[in-house]
Amino acid sequence: NFSQLLHINRIDPVKVIDTARTPNITIVFYPPGVNHYIPGHLCDLVKKNDGDPSYIPLEKFFPFDGFSKKVFSLKTRREQLSFMEEYLLKKYCGMEMPLLNDAISLLSDLEQPHTIPGICSRLGTSPRNLTRLFNKHICLSPVELKSIYQFRFSLEKKFETGGKLRYKDIGYESNYSHSSYMIRMYRKYTGLNPSSFFDKVSVEGNYVSLSL
Repeated sequence: NFSQLLHINRIDPVKVIDTARTPNITIVFYPPGVNHYIPGHLCDLVKKNDGDPSYIPLEKFFPFDGFSKKVFSLKTRREQLSFMEEYLLKKYCGMEMPLLNDAISLLSDLEQPHTIPGICSRLGTSPRNLTRLFNKHICLSPVELKSIYQFRFSLEKKFETGGKLRYKDIGYESNYSHSSYMIRMYRKYTGLNPSSFFDKVSVEGNYVSLSL
């Protein structure tokens, strides 16, 4: 049996338990990329899935029947990639969201951090309207998405130096207001404080693995 599941950004961690070896392929969309492949709004899709943003069965709501079965019937990765690209291009329903794209670009820039009011002023919109757009198309508020980017940025800072940076330095470079806030965010995302978390992780390329 094959299925295609959509899992979107969320704040709290999701625990996955594998009970057997299974072939799987992950397609990653930068926000708001996935919106170009589903009709309607992402928030409506989550509502149809009983409000759960995790593991949304696409075949239940959209005509994705047979997609996974066809992908894994192909023998080589090149054939699979070619089929997936052609399939997704047929599903593409482009939508213009320049305001949202610009806001996401500014939020993700942790080298030159921007405040939410500053972004709104720069883009000529209100915090209320920006939050409405984010909840509609990303199912996260601007503050929540920025917090996720900040956490990921701190991981990059830790590992790009071979783990030599102290946690206080990581927090400073990642624009955490103080070390206690950084610890609180790490516990929120990983269930561990920074020191315990980094004792359990290993990095290979862009992938971070956590040993439980």
